[in-house]
Amino acid sequence: FDLDLDQINADRYVSQTPANANAPKDDKPLDLTALKALNADGSLRIGALKFGKIQSSNIRIDLKADGEKLSLSPLAAKVDDSQIQASLGIARFADPIYSFNVTIDKLDADRYITKSDKPAAKSTGDTPIDLSALKKLNASGEAKIGWLKLANVKTSNVHVGVKAEGGIAQIAPFSADLYQGSMAGNLKVDARSTPSIAFKQEMKNIAVGPLLVDAINNDMLDGKGNLNLDVTTQGATVGALKKGLTGTA
Repeated sequence: FDLDLDQINADRYVSQTPANANAPKDDKPLDLTALKALNADGSLRIGALKFGKIQSSNIRIDLKADGEKLSLSPLAAKVDDSQIQASLGIARFADPIYSFNVTIDKLDADRYITKSDKPAAKSTGDTPIDLSALKKLNASGEAKIGWLKLANVKTSNVHVGVKAEGGIAQIAPFSADLYQGSMAGNLKVDARSTPSIAFKQEMKNIAVGPLLVDAINNDMLDGKGNLNLDVTTQGATVGALKKGLTGTA
């Protein structure tokens, strides 16, 4: 196929209330076995797309599927103020393996996070940690973001690598430039039995004043500093994770 569309208002064709909005939570893995019957090769271009509050333009998607693997490459679009270039792949549909590579020039993530007026529920020591979804996840890839704002904290040159397989998920590298300094580290989560977490992070020459103002609207400190974390913990509840915390800071 080769489709070229000038514009689409997707809101006209999508129900505002999903039919399964009140359905019970289903923890079954996503069933993609139907893709084994798909053989396709084509290109889709959309000049402008409106979906809810999101405005996209210059969309291009090239799709290939041969019954063993589905790939979207390239997948490119201008979404609000962000220019996105990506490639996505799915293989072994009965037990999916995901791969991805995403580059975004700039992203204001706060504009897509729904803020609730209700205060967040406090976690008690007995609150369970559910990482069972990681046991079913097989994925690898990386994301690069030129400029990112999240929780009002601004960073640049963000580089995140992800690998998840067999109940173990690792984020490495996990690096960025922020507030006249830099950060680099990695995070490893093992969900095979009792959840365990290992986190390393090194922050160098951070201007702490602007960081505190943006993060918590507090200017009680000023100056530059370094932070080194190398911590591990394990436990099936919030309380157990706190009690099992060890390492250096």
